[in-house]
Amino acid sequence: MPVKAEVEYLQMESADAELLVTASRNLSIGGACIITFKEFPCGTKLLLHLKFPDNSRVINAEGRVVWVRNLELEGKCLDSVFELGIEFTNIPEEDYKIIQGYVASKLKDSL
Repeated sequence: MPVKAEVEYLQMESADAELLVTASRNLSIGGACIITFKEFPCGTKLLLHLKFPDNSRVINAEGRVVWVRNLELEGKCLDSVFELGIEFTNIPEEDYKIIQGYVASKLKDSL
């Protein structure tokens, strides 16, 4: 069962970065897969703000893009919609514990 969250993100180290909003396709304690209309090359550093439905606190994390692929829908590749695999590289310990608890609770619910 995919673990999902609302995600706001922006490219770090970019003068013209804009805050974008999407959803995760899946979330783990090590990273996330998000859907985006903008293609980012592997290695791109992103600042992420994660929002969980059952927690009002915004979780902050830094990550880097480790893979990119076009989103497929019903077997068809969508040229302008991408999935990004993001590895978390820096998360405050308190936020990490919240992610860990959220992921564990969603996985437990799916059993």
